[in-house]
Amino acid sequence: MQVLQEFTEIRRTIFSHNFAANATGTASSVRGGLENLQFAPSNTLRDSIYSYWAPQEGQTSWEMLFDLGRSTSFNLLQLQEPIQMGQRVIEFHVDVLLGGLWQTILEGTTIGYKRLLRFPAVDARYLKLYVDSARADPLIAFVGVFMDPFSDAYGLDHEKPSHTNSSEVIMLRRGHAAGNRSTATM
Repeated sequence: MQVLQEFTEIRRTIFSHNFAANATGTASSVRGGLENLQFAPSNTLRDSIYSYWAPQEGQTSWEMLFDLGRSTSFNLLQLQEPIQMGQRVIEFHVDVLLGGLWQTILEGTTIGYKRLLRFPAVDARYLKLYVDSARADPLIAFVGVFMDPFSDAYGLDHEKPSHTNSSEVIMLRRGHAAGNRSTATM
């Protein structure tokens, strides 16, 4: 029971503040034209799979830009597709504007109903989502930007918590640096 309560508190702490909730979003195209609110990029800032951004049909590259309003530290991104319309995204990447240059902070394959992506903490105001490949015109239902203070992806100089809930924790890591091999640490 205690572990479930701790998990609930951790989840509440991480997801209580979406830094993108009051952001402004623009996109490379919008189905029906930039003034069409039915498929506007702003739809992705509401936590719902029933409203979404849709690009003009027949495009071969897709991007969305989010202005968070001010520079913000974050290390967790939540992406969702309107799964009732099918899983469409095959590959994507996310860039942030740091020091006047766009830098890729993550690359991924598939989004589906909900995808949570952790990465080392960045401090940025602007975020771009690029859909690199899709089975059909991509549809994005939600983009959330969060800070996970419990994550080892908090930052390079952040120390891990010194306690657990009286159980040993094994973390499985995968990454390019490890040659895409998995390593376990305790």
